[in-house]
Order: sequence, then C-alpha cells, then structure tokens
Amino acid sequence: MVVIPTLRRRTRAALAPLSRPPARPGPVAVGDPVLRAEGVTVRRGGRALLDGVDLTVRAGELVALVGPNGAGKSTLLAAASGDLAAAAERGGADGGRIDLFGRELGAWTPPELALRRAVLPQEASVGFPFSVAELVAMGRAPWAGLADPAEDDGIVAAAMEGTGVSHLADRGFPTLSGGERARVMLARVLAQDTPLLMLDEPTAALDIHHQELVLGIARSLAERGGAVIVVLHDLGLAAAYAHRVAILSQGRIAAQGPPAEVFTASLLSTVYRHEVEVLPHPRTGIPLVVPLR
Repeated sequence: MVVIPTLRRRTRAALAPLSRPPARPGPVAVGDPVLRAEGVTVRRGGRALLDGVDLTVRAGELVALVGPNGAGKSTLLAAASGDLAAAAERGGADGGRIDLFGRELGAWTPPELALRRAVLPQEASVGFPFSVAELVAMGRAPWAGLADPAEDDGIVAAAMEGTGVSHLADRGFPTLSGGERARVMLARVLAQDTPLLMLDEPTAALDIHHQELVLGIARSLAERGGAVIVVLHDLGLAAAYAHRVAILSQGRIAAQGPPAEVFTASLLSTVYRHEVEVLPHPRTGIPLVVPLR
C-alpha cells in the first residue's frame, strides 16, 4: 500500500465535518436503476442543447455517451449529475425529470449527492500548488465523520495505485503533464468511492496505454456492481468497454443499446456526417469503426 505522509498532517482538518454528516448510501442491487432521465430538455440562447432525452442507467453497467461535437453529451452528463442549476433546483433540466437512486435529483442535498455520485469534468483547474497526495485525498471530503483515518488513507492509496500515480505523490500538481493531471483527477474521484461514477472525456489527454487503463478501471467498477456513465469520442473504446452506448445527435438520442447492435455504418455515417465502415474484429468480434478516406 502506498504511504501518504502528508494526508493526516495537512488535510485531516479540511476533512473534519462542519455539521452532522449525511447517512451512508444504502446498497444497490445489480440491475436496479441508478439514474433515470425522462424527457430532459435544456435550452440555452434559444437553442435546444438537449431535446426530450430519455436514459436509464443501472447498477452493474457502463454506459458510454457518444456522438459528434455539440451533440449534447456533456450537457446530458451535467444535467444528470445535478451540476446544471435547473437540475439542482427541480430534479429536471429546464424540462423533464431526473431521478437518482429512486429519488428526484433536486431532493438530494449536496452532501448527500457527493456520497452517491462522483463527477470528473472535461477540465479541472486547481488554484493552489497542492501535492498529488493532497489533491487525491480531497476526494474523501464527503466522508468526513463517516470513515476513520485508516479507511481514508487506504482508499486514497488504492486510487493512486490503480491510476498509476503513486510515484507522483509528493509532486506539485502544477508540475505534472496533461496526462498525469488527468489521471490524478481520476484518482480523486475514485477516492470519493461512490456507487455512480460520471466521467466526461477521461481519455482525451491520455496515450493508448493509459486510455486502456482508465476504461479498464471503469469497466471493473461496473462489474463489481457500480454504475458508470462516460462521455467518449473514441468509438473503438466505447465498443470495447461499454455494456451499452447512447448515440447523441443534435440534442437527441439517435439510438441506444449494446455497441454490436447500434454501431451500424448507416447510422454512424449519418450522425457523424462522414461515411464509415463497421467491421468485426477478427479475433474478438468487437465492432471496429473505420472512417472512409
């Protein structure tokens, strides 16, 4: 186990509860709905970023949101997480309804939400030169008063080990490369230890090895009974790791289902406005999406 000498000395006070902590999340059975979005609509500047979107995510599955730029993938993730103001206020995003763990999204308090879903945005800025160990330990803040120090340290160490950043523990975050920063921020949300993980383009800054590492972690979490929603541009990664994909186009879901069923050449060519071929991998049978050049 990785030893994090700075955790108790520098961050324990920050993790101390300011009030009575919320209750721990209850168990969720594999197959139970974790997230249910019905008729979700988001309008900004007279334009529908999302238009009547329906999506259900269940415990035990990884769902990938794919589609071209501007299709609404990140907006849907933000609405589902409660990060859009309207979603946080009424359980919907301008229109429709979002339920999280069987309860309207807006009915959860921020501390309760932080114990149930962890969100990795596309970009995360850090205004102070925290060390990697300190930054990952911040993922334990929602558990203040609910977990003992040894549990906190063990979860933080495991998150750093799993994402391959243990050797960076004492490095200042601003000194890291883009790919290293991306993995540290992933370790932080993994340390949050929630039953629902929401990742927005987590592989964008990563090389092939680390792309596979990150999606392997996400798939493993789902297979252990968690739920994962991930925004991806790489259709090959989505086909290889997702149990289901939702293809967004112009704010609507054009199709959703297992990649082998919904990744068709005709649909993808229309959605992406570029002709593609979809071929089965000769060994695994997983769909390979190849643009025609």
